[in-house]
Amino acid sequence: YNLLSFSILARGARILMAVPRQYCNRRRRHGDEYADREDGTTRLLDKTGAPRHPRKTPRSRPNRLAPLRSTPRTLLRLAPLFLSLPPLSRTHALRLSPPTLADFGPGDVSLYVTSEGSARLLSASDLPPVPAAHRRLVAIGDTHGKHRFFRIPPCDVLCHCGDILQRYGPVGDLGGDLPVFLDFRAWLRSVPARAAVVVAGNHDLLLERLGDDAVRRLLRPSGAIYLRDGAATVAGLRVFGSPWSPAGGTGNAAFQSGKDAKRAAEEAGRSAGGDVDVLLTHAGCERWEAFGGKASFWAYGHRHGEQGTVRVLEGGCVSVNVACNDMIYRPRNPPVVFDVPLPNRNNGQTKKRSQ
Repeated sequence: YNLLSFSILARGARILMAVPRQYCNRRRRHGDEYADREDGTTRLLDKTGAPRHPRKTPRSRPNRLAPLRSTPRTLLRLAPLFLSLPPLSRTHALRLSPPTLADFGPGDVSLYVTSEGSARLLSASDLPPVPAAHRRLVAIGDTHGKHRFFRIPPCDVLCHCGDILQRYGPVGDLGGDLPVFLDFRAWLRSVPARAAVVVAGNHDLLLERLGDDAVRRLLRPSGAIYLRDGAATVAGLRVFGSPWSPAGGTGNAAFQSGKDAKRAAEEAGRSAGGDVDVLLTHAGCERWEAFGGKASFWAYGHRHGEQGTVRVLEGGCVSVNVACNDMIYRPRNPPVVFDVPLPNRNNGQTKKRSQ
């Protein structure tokens, strides 16, 4: 990919450098000579020095190709920038040399987070066994169409915290996002997870336009559960999910429809009460912290530069930023693994089992 980009860049530079030279040499090839007049115009002389017919005298005009002389130098200065950027996704890569997980993905590595808030990078074979009366969760987010770059270790529940798609802004045809979403659905069926929970994000305009019912129908073959300001029981755990995120001033404004969406998300969170064990939100807004403190695990994304940030809230909830793409949308950050204790719910009260 990089070699082809460089060859195209070099060929374009050679063409741009040759065009002004050919334009300037045209006069010599025809044997024409020019003389300047007192009024600033140019007259055409034949080989004997006599002026030609006035109708054939060209008008004076500037050389419009002269600015192109500096264009090749500008392109060569930008060459390192183009060569340093990897393909945005597998579909953008060349079929002759497709990128591999070793080149652009995190590989067979996960970020294992404990209930005390410590974190360490481990391969799938080095992950500790799941404790008794616990469920293993793997949380990812902000994959932006690059979900196949990540290797998911065996788990009970796979959680995706939004930004499944890469789409930027509300303009254009949404039809290009549907194949990516269908490929995401097929990928969900291939991962070693007993269940999956999906939350949308501000890049997922397609999901907002389709509506909740249509998205759930599309995800039904994969068995994944789609949550929008609601809760569901998955593998014995009560999971609440919300796609809301604060408006950031960009064109990616899906599920950011002002105060009404924020109020609806907060009311849904309060109605769930203390029966929530896992909180999945697209953004790690401070308004979720009070509610997240009642859960055991809170996964969010949205801010690519804070991936892997682990905090322990007042109620003992462990919150982790699980954004998988870095600041320039490269799939560099590994999935997050966390073991959630199963709750004891007796007489309407929730008690966490001792770990």
